[in-house]
Order: sequence, then structure tokens, then C-alpha cells
Amino acid sequence: MLDFHIVVLDCPYDTLHDPRTRDILNDTVQLKVDGFKTGYQYGVLPVDTADFIATHILMCFKYGERYLPVAGFKSITPQRSEFHRIQFPLLSLLNSSKANVHSQIIVNELEQADKKGLQARWDSSYTILPSLRKDRAITEHLKELFICSHVNFHKEFKSDIVYSSGVVKYKTDQFFSSWGYERIQNKGEDLPLISQYSLFEEQVRLMRLSRLDHPYALEMAEKFKDIWDNKTVISSKKELKLLKRAA
Repeated sequence: MLDFHIVVLDCPYDTLHDPRTRDILNDTVQLKVDGFKTGYQYGVLPVDTADFIATHILMCFKYGERYLPVAGFKSITPQRSEFHRIQFPLLSLLNSSKANVHSQIIVNELEQADKKGLQARWDSSYTILPSLRKDRAITEHLKELFICSHVNFHKEFKSDIVYSSGVVKYKTDQFFSSWGYERIQNKGEDLPLISQYSLFEEQVRLMRLSRLDHPYALEMAEKFKDIWDNKTVISSKKELKLLKRAA
């Protein structure tokens, strides 16, 4: 089995002076473009402004001092988005897809989370290098590392609520369900699927994770604890403090 090294690239905007950040961010963009081109029609853009300020959790090959991302996902908070004056990407997805009911529910939940001092996050852009997806054993191993990284990352970054969306065609909604994500409901009924505009109307399911104690997730977190503990973190370690701007 191949050896993977985990890299947590936190807010590249703050560390672009570091050549490791520039290399990893560039390679992450290539990974996402290659990954999404094989799964969706030409024209889908898997990167955006948020990639500069999100936290990237990456599984990499290590060559000397160089890290080459071959799988990963990104995570971002409403606070980070607001600080840099971009719309929280989850709301951007919902609004562009005209998922008005979904959007209002998320706005309400984010407002309640903020009042209670709870940290919300949006996880997205799960990608595996297409050439590695051809090997079933490697793909399954990377999926387990996704779960391990997800649990440990959100514990260390003190997340309380995590949102994500699963693409129905690829059964990623079922994959997320297997380690604790739940469907979001409105008046006792599951919210309908979303025709995601940025994925050229691909059907996706909005999901929420409120607890990090799902048995299977904890099993994967423990199974690969050594890999997580030996990760490389690239971060400015700045405390993000939202400034009260004059109206």
C-alpha cells in the first residue's frame, strides 16, 4: 500500500510567502481540475476565491521536502468568509442553485449557531486523483483517510456543526451518511435534492453533521492516528478577529 502524508494548509492567503504554500496550492488546483473533469462535464470550475482563505486537508505523496496532493477536501467558516467580504460558499451554492428553502434554513441555523457561540463549517471539493481511482484498494484507503482527517481536523479546530453536500450520482451522500452526516429536514420532511448550478445541474443532497462520535468515524480516526499525528501544518497561526466596520 502506498504511503500518504497529510498536509493541512490553513488559509493560503496568509502564507503565500512560503514556497511550500505556493507549490501545494498550485498542485491542489491541478488536482481538483483533473478530478472534476473526469466526473463532470467540461466547464465545471472546482476552484474559486474561497480556495485562498479556506483550510485544505490533503493526502499527499512526499518527495524529499516536496508534497504532491493526490486527494483532499477544503473547509471554511462563515466568519472567515465575512472577514474577507465574500459570501459564505454554502449560501453562494444554494442561492445560485435557486434552493431558496434550503438557503433560508441554513441562514436561520447559522444565526442560531452564532448566538450560541457554536462554530459552523462548510466542507466541500472532495477529490481523488483520477489515476489513483483506478485502483480500488487505494481508493478505499484514501476514503478511510478522508474520514480520519475529517474527524481529527474538526476536533482540533473545534467545529460544532459541519455542512456538506453529496452528489447522488456518485453516492457520496451515502458515503457521508456512513460516518455520521444526516439529511436536513423541513417540517419533518427531508429537504429535496438540489440541482447544483455550479455542477451544471448535477443532483446533490445537502447534509449536516452535528456530532463527531459516530462509531465508524471514530474507528477510522484511531486506525490512522499515527498518520494524522505526523501531519504537516502550514499556517500563520493568526487568530481571526472580525473587525466591527463602520456602516
